[in-house]
Amino acid sequence: MVERLLAEGWSVVATARRPDEARALRALADAHPDRVTLLTLEMNDPDSLDACAAAMAGKHWTRC
Repeated sequence: MVERLLAEGWSVVATARRPDEARALRALADAHPDRVTLLTLEMNDPDSLDACAAAMAGKHWTRC
């Protein structure tokens, strides 16, 4: 999905429980540092949800 969104000109916020182990997402984030943001997110962990929300606070995402 991230590859498709990038191909269509979008900036992407991708999440993973363990971003360091998400090799494909990490490769895309490394290849497109200005367009892919990779965040840690565990949906069942309130602290993780809060941290992800804080990381995205005040951001404005647009199509490139």
